[in-house]
Amino acid sequence: MNKITCGNWLGYGSADRDFVRYFMSGYYNAAAKNNVLDYDRLQKNSEKVAAYCKKHKSDTLPTAIQKSAS
Repeated sequence: MNKITCGNWLGYGSADRDFVRYFMSGYYNAAAKNNVLDYDRLQKNSEKVAAYCKKHKSDTLPTAIQKSAS
């Protein structure tokens, strides 16, 4: 997942984009020892990441998440 760029992710079909969103959410939540999915937070952060990615297509997805999501 560390090699996926914003441009790659934006180019995926919706099912693949969703798979990556949920995977990355689980990864970061597990690292924070949070085992509850907050769907509203996931949606808001996904919108922030997508907006960031549209402007920074060569950045990796983890970089976009770290710079835009909360």
